[in-house]
Amino acid sequence: MRKNKLIFYLCLLAFILFGAISAQAKVLDVSMKSAQSPALRIDVTQNQPHTIVLARNYLSSTIQNQPKTGTEIKKISPRKIEEALYLAGEYFKNSVKEDGSFVYEYHPPTDEESPQYNMLRHAGTIYAMVELYEFTKDKILLERIQKAITFLLGKARNIQINNHEALVVLDYDSIKLGGNALAILALAKYMDTVKTREYLEIAKKMAHWIHSTQSPDGRFLIHKQDFTTKVISDFVSGFYPGEAIYALTLLYKIDRNKEWLDTAEKAAHYLILVRDGGKSSTQLNHDHWLLYGLNELYRLSPEKLYYEHALKITDVILNAQRKDPSDDEAGSFDKPAYSTGSATRIEGLSAVYKLVRDFGTKRELEPIFNGICLGTQFLLKNQITRELAKKKNWPSKAVGGFQENTDIPNIRIDCVQHNVSALLGAYRMLKEKH
Repeated sequence: MRKNKLIFYLCLLAFILFGAISAQAKVLDVSMKSAQSPALRIDVTQNQPHTIVLARNYLSSTIQNQPKTGTEIKKISPRKIEEALYLAGEYFKNSVKEDGSFVYEYHPPTDEESPQYNMLRHAGTIYAMVELYEFTKDKILLERIQKAITFLLGKARNIQINNHEALVVLDYDSIKLGGNALAILALAKYMDTVKTREYLEIAKKMAHWIHSTQSPDGRFLIHKQDFTTKVISDFVSGFYPGEAIYALTLLYKIDRNKEWLDTAEKAAHYLILVRDGGKSSTQLNHDHWLLYGLNELYRLSPEKLYYEHALKITDVILNAQRKDPSDDEAGSFDKPAYSTGSATRIEGLSAVYKLVRDFGTKRELEPIFNGICLGTQFLLKNQITRELAKKKNWPSKAVGGFQENTDIPNIRIDCVQHNVSALLGAYRMLKEKH
């Protein structure tokens, strides 16, 4: 409606300016019945200058009061993202303790650290740190990464599977599919980035355990198992299989052992055709790890099935995004909005963006681009800058971290991990676009 009014008055102004007004013209009485626009009455019978000014002023105010459009929302500077990434790098460096563990969760208002820990998030954070090192080439960050890897490997235990050695990563006393997958992911990313094979045998032993848990139909039978008692839990994660697929594809790209690729492909077929088969869009998991994996799998084995399912998940994510420009949490996906959950979805969209850029159409690409831009704006709001820390009187060690939201100022390592990975994806996309 407002757009139609705007067009009408643009036409009216042109009509006045070009003098195409008959002397017999009657008074044009137009009333704008809205909270923003008072009643407007224009007498065009005399073609007077004040009429033109009045119309012009009305049009100017109407344009200024227009809601922000999608184009305006998309305006985001790669430079701003770059600054946020360097700041996050400072938080990463400061969060690594002497033994290689992280400050797992930090509460700036009280300057307190949580005693809890999670090795899956430890491994995932290493992956994001390596991604960031690839971007910044910060040698101190690399040193911290190496310390964190040493701590990770200290949690690995040897086991025998069919007379073959395997390695499992313990989270307290639990073996988890996601623990081994994220450890492989961290090690594979490190080896690829610094051009070494230092951890290849370790990663292969971890992958052997994952392979051993797969059933003939592609399902992973163990998601969580007690290391001491060997009891297998009924717990099934919605994300561990996607993590395993992504990890195995990266490992395959290093050692070209087809066993890893076959395992990843079987798992992908199971997830797409069985786990997700027949599900409505509202039932699909926003599985960013699977999107990472499908992007890699399609490049290695271009099955239409992978591409189509990646787009299906992408549509579900984009439809869940909050897009109202008047919403302070526009770009997020939940109510209330959470930084970590939003970041994971932007990660997934960034992976699919690369897939569609290389193999899809511009029509498919545009909504993904817009979703990433809008989501990135939300993510940046949750970073603790020097100015915010000073304003809140928080310790300087909080600077660079990402809080869950303004009501939950806790900084957990996976929140920083996912925000960094998401921002790196957005940065690469925008730099390429410009």
